[in-house]
Amino acid sequence: MGTKEEIFKKIYDSMYNELLWYAWHHLRNKSWLEDVLQETFQDVYLALDLVINIENPRAWIYTCLKNNLNEMIRKEWKYQNCISYENDLADIETDGKDFAKEVTDREALRQVMGEENYNDIAFHYLSGYSPEEIAEIKNQNIGQYKMQFSRMKRKMEKSLKRKGFDKE
Repeated sequence: MGTKEEIFKKIYDSMYNELLWYAWHHLRNKSWLEDVLQETFQDVYLALDLVINIENPRAWIYTCLKNNLNEMIRKEWKYQNCISYENDLADIETDGKDFAKEVTDREALRQVMGEENYNDIAFHYLSGYSPEEIAEIKNQNIGQYKMQFSRMKRKMEKSLKRKGFDKE
């Protein structure tokens, strides 16, 4: 059968291009692409004894890649989420309100809702992602996340109502 290195090289050579295209389809970011492929092949090498003894090693490797893609997207989403909604807020018309007051109101809302819930709401309303897309990015069950998102919206609405903002 060969040494561990020979087996790994055979897997690497036979699957690299197809995994590259699969990852490119999901990421469209060249620097992330190399990182996620490196992590995936590292996982394959570390679990090589398992990989060569399972019924469908290709499926295991694709699952490994998918998990690494989701993890990378989730980490980047958390980072970009913080930056993106603040940048989006700067582009929103203030409707004649004092921008400093809006910032203070956002900070108060963030404290009431909690950082993660606030980020999810901001990601939805300011960046335009649907709850289904956010659930997929966060690698959560869509139905479960939609229920959680609904609770977040109600919490936000109650907080805004207490501050004197009514739904339009």
